[in-house]
Amino acid sequence: MKREIFIGLLMLVVAGANAHAEGFFDDGDTLYYTCREKEGDPFSQGACLGTVSGAWDMMRALGYVCNVKGVTRAQAKDVVLKYLEDHPEKRKGPAVLNIILAMEAAFDCIAPAALQPH
Repeated sequence: MKREIFIGLLMLVVAGANAHAEGFFDDGDTLYYTCREKEGDPFSQGACLGTVSGAWDMMRALGYVCNVKGVTRAQAKDVVLKYLEDHPEKRKGPAVLNIILAMEAAFDCIAPAALQPH
């Protein structure tokens, strides 16, 4: 059962990496706008932190191993925003893919074997 879930999620991420974020709730532009442009709006900030921490929890549940001892939600959000600022060309892709790429780069994450290319 877990293997099927891994494969299904991997297919979603891979499909989204090569196309516009159609079929996803948020793309990187939406996440960036929600997190950065609406900083004074408590609802938007909750949505921002919820999106980042939800993707983070998904990564951990799938078996990603990362160096994150002591990392807060706010720090994770800052990592994602920095990634989106440094890679505006990737913002058209799914927000969750941008979050995964940001976390992998910042925290030396290793994907579980089921999600690594063979």
